[in-house]
Amino acid sequence: MNNSEDKRFIYDEVSYPELCYSLTHPGRVAAIGTLLGLRPPAVEHCRVLEIGCAGGGNLVPMAHSLPGCSFVGIDLSERQIDSARQFAAALGLGNVEFRHMDLIDLDPELGAFDYIIAHGVYSWVPGPVRERLLAACKRHLAPNGIAYVSYNTLPGWNSILAVREMINVRTRHLSDPREKVREGREFIASILTMIPHPEQSPFALFLKDYIATRFRRFADRTDWEESMLLHDELSTVNEPVYFHQFASHAAGHGLQYLADADFPRVMPNDLEPADAVKLQKMSGSVVDFEQYMDFVRDQTFRSTLLVHDNVAITRQLDGEKLRGLYISSRARFVREDDGTEFFRTAEDARWPAEEAITSAALLHLESIAPRAAHFNDLFKTACQMLNLNGTPEKAASVLADDLLAAFCVDTQLVELMAYDPACASIVPDLPEMSPVARHQVRQSRIVSNLRHEQMELDPTARVLAHLLDGQHDRTALLQALASRSEGTGTTITEQAAMHIPEGSTIDEALVTELEQGLAKLAGAALLLA
Repeated sequence: MNNSEDKRFIYDEVSYPELCYSLTHPGRVAAIGTLLGLRPPAVEHCRVLEIGCAGGGNLVPMAHSLPGCSFVGIDLSERQIDSARQFAAALGLGNVEFRHMDLIDLDPELGAFDYIIAHGVYSWVPGPVRERLLAACKRHLAPNGIAYVSYNTLPGWNSILAVREMINVRTRHLSDPREKVREGREFIASILTMIPHPEQSPFALFLKDYIATRFRRFADRTDWEESMLLHDELSTVNEPVYFHQFASHAAGHGLQYLADADFPRVMPNDLEPADAVKLQKMSGSVVDFEQYMDFVRDQTFRSTLLVHDNVAITRQLDGEKLRGLYISSRARFVREDDGTEFFRTAEDARWPAEEAITSAALLHLESIAPRAAHFNDLFKTACQMLNLNGTPEKAASVLADDLLAAFCVDTQLVELMAYDPACASIVPDLPEMSPVARHQVRQSRIVSNLRHEQMELDPTARVLAHLLDGQHDRTALLQALASRSEGTGTTITEQAAMHIPEGSTIDEALVTELEQGLAKLAGAALLLA
């Protein structure tokens, strides 16, 4: 948010991608607050303000999934606010309002909000605007509310700043934003090829990794990639800060650090135990400890949660806090040839299958994924699976402590939420895709699922999307697959004929494709329960 004409022009000319950001969702934020001894406002009936809402890609999916809440989004770009209003209107939402305004004009009469979101604002605006941003968080945050503020961090951004300067020098004669990005990309790629002995050059290794990660964020979506580069690395203002500087700045506005929205990041899981102890001894505060971990990890980005400075925070984690939360897991049970049993995520985070009650609970969560289960219901089911009579308190404590420990390792192992996303774990007879995703797929392959996560739809899902309205059965969906093409010049039937398993017919291949496609959509939390 910035009142300069340059900023207004660039965002009106090149919009920021309409994406959702899972960590900003009140359901996840409230769960972290609960763990740290707060009593966050009920997610199902909260007020949410997003500062820098862009085209509504983050706020509209929330408003659709939480009809009992009210949402307000503000942004300086008139074009993006118009897009956000159209997005909300297309879904018939009456609980979200978008305002075209500068942060300096934020109306004090808007009142208090239970959750405030400022994603992608703090580092990308001048100092005076950062002051207004934190002042607005202080002024408009409810007494027990939580604010989310993201920003680029040092020391990780030191190397990226060098790339930014290299591109700016190379493209200083260009005025067209997209041309600037394209020329900059080509220049950095060329520089990498010219570095002598690249295998021995730390900077060459950095550039190689940078190109692979920052230039390839969205498969075949060059426009989104260019937009994100333009509004991040090449933004007119981009001032990363050290975490301790941000925490101090927030304290100056009467706000205190709660946690990182990516909660496992605050845990020293990736450090050797002796090193974690050493850092603890060096640290005089929570802020010190996390700053030192940022040094060790060369941290580039943070998603910080803030609360009022008079709020009492309990940093001693206790599994008992889980008893009011919903639990989900993306882990799968694995038994290796040597008999070792554990639960593993797609990115190879692991949890040992040692405690019977925890293993039973994770097996149940695997069976209902991507749905969540309330802790009490999960414990009851796990007891039934083990034929445990009654509700043994010791087993409940073991389960709560284990789930908390797994959450602190990886949110794909265990995720904690203060609400239950209404997604299907099995495919209904009349499957219905989230209306938000069905609207988004008309313009993009990247959509928001019912858990407020970004998902990329494959060709089969894009063919089916317009019929996944809860009114079409398998026969109608098969007809869609058999008749529609995906820009290849052949029908889906003809494409299927090229990949028919031996001994199968085209019809059988289409049935398999349909069932697999629907199962993937259910697994991706895109089908309504």
